[in-house]
Amino acid sequence: MLSLQGVAKRYPNGLDALAGIDLAVEPGAIVAVVGASGCGKSTLLRLIAGLERASAGMLSVAGHPVDGPGEDVGVVFQEPRLMPWLTVEANVRFGLGRLPRAEAARLAAEAIARV
Repeated sequence: MLSLQGVAKRYPNGLDALAGIDLAVEPGAIVAVVGASGCGKSTLLRLIAGLERASAGMLSVAGHPVDGPGEDVGVVFQEPRLMPWLTVEANVRFGLGRLPRAEAARLAAEAIARV
C-alpha cells in the first residue's frame, strides 16, 4: 500500500507546492493524478518516487518509509533526458562520471540488461 499522511512540500524560495496531502492506494490499484499546470502533480510523483523529500508528513510504500529512490521504482520524465546522438550504452555511461572505462561499460551493460 502507498500511504501519504499530511504530506507537504515547500521549496527554499517559500513556494508551497503541496500542503496536507492524505492518500492511501491499495496494491494493484490504478491511479491518475490530474490537475492544472503548476498544481503540484509532478512534485507529488517525485516525492512518492523518493526523488525529493517532503517538507512535512509521512510517505510509505508497503509499510516502509520513502527516504530516497528505491531500486524497484522506475521513472519516466516529462521531458527527454537522453542525447539522441549517443548510443544507448553511451547514454547510460554518461551518468557514471569518472569511473574507469571498463567498470562503466560493465555497469552500463548490467543496467541495460535489467530493462
